[in-house]
Amino acid sequence: MKSIYYKQPHQELLVKKVKATINKESAVLFNPASSKIEKVRAVYRMAKLVPVINDELPEPTVKNTRQEISHTLIGIRDRFLPRLMMPSRFIFLKAIINLAIIIVDTDFYRPFVLWWLLEVKKASWPELGPHQPDPHFFKDD
Repeated sequence: MKSIYYKQPHQELLVKKVKATINKESAVLFNPASSKIEKVRAVYRMAKLVPVINDELPEPTVKNTRQEISHTLIGIRDRFLPRLMMPSRFIFLKAIINLAIIIVDTDFYRPFVLWWLLEVKKASWPELGPHQPDPHFFKDD
């Protein structure tokens, strides 16, 4: 079964609105010649994608995606977001995570993301200290 994100309305929204905006505004953000005002406007235009991703695209689920890596990321998302106690950032993080899952499920970036995740898994990480993550913002088991 193909991912639902291969279907015409979703592909059109992803390509013409989401990716086009990200590509265009990223060029402004990473251009040293861009003024601070231009960069702020670029961030604003990218932030306007949050409701597009959260409201106009179906949320990725195990049933509507096809890649094993997508299913793994959905499981991580479903454990992470309910623990997050920062309503002002929840909507933004949800959009970023869901867009990443959709891209991994449908785009040629999947091998690059998988390689990166495997490198993250292999890396040596410091132990979390007391009160990390901060219990005011994140509830852990």
